[in-house]
Amino acid sequence: MKMRKNIDYSYQLRKELRARIKRIALALCGVIAGLLLILRFVIFPVRIQSFSMEPNISPNSLVFVTPLVGTRDELPVIKAVERGDVVLVYPSARSSSSFLMDVLDTTISFLTFRQVSLVNPRHLSSLSPAIVRIAGMPGDRVFMKNHILYVKPAGESRAATEFELSEKKYNTIVQPFPTDWDSALGVAGDFSEITLGGNQFFLLCDNRSTSMDSRIWGPVPADAILGKVWLRYFPLNRLTKF
Repeated sequence: MKMRKNIDYSYQLRKELRARIKRIALALCGVIAGLLLILRFVIFPVRIQSFSMEPNISPNSLVFVTPLVGTRDELPVIKAVERGDVVLVYPSARSSSSFLMDVLDTTISFLTFRQVSLVNPRHLSSLSPAIVRIAGMPGDRVFMKNHILYVKPAGESRAATEFELSEKKYNTIVQPFPTDWDSALGVAGDFSEITLGGNQFFLLCDNRSTSMDSRIWGPVPADAILGKVWLRYFPLNRLTKF
């Protein structure tokens, strides 16, 4: 009888242990699933690898981007993008990949601080979108002088600088060129007035000398904007909310 009780007790312990392991595994799966959903639909990390947003965002900074902005039709939005916002954009067609691959790639890129990518393992930045600033809104008329954008908002005839119209405070830089530099080379520092369409944005990098932006791409449609930069979280001593 005593042997029988010992066997029953041992069996009960094993049963409770299996149940506990199952609960822990389910809880862990729930946490991972929640993290994947957050990284896919709420915020996701992006590594800044170029000098294009200096002096405001330095190379090797890590930022969080939220897709919940007013340019995305398939998701609920928390607000519309505004003049001066820093955004993530694909200026050309985005390479297609499955939903599962996108989720896994986002998660692995986050956990490895953007050092590993399933989509493009050889060089993460070559397929990455660009981080740029919204300088011109739909309906604006814009022109540039000395690398500063002048804007006539829709319905207005007076031009103001991008800094006057934006509620976001930021600086720009222009690297000095050699005296014999051909001004036809590189990105333009001056161009004549153009009018943006009702669904177009004019996007500029803060480093105006060597960056790829709407001076090369032209005005960018709203559906090319994938999200808004919300927070710089690395380096930790440069934590900044945008």
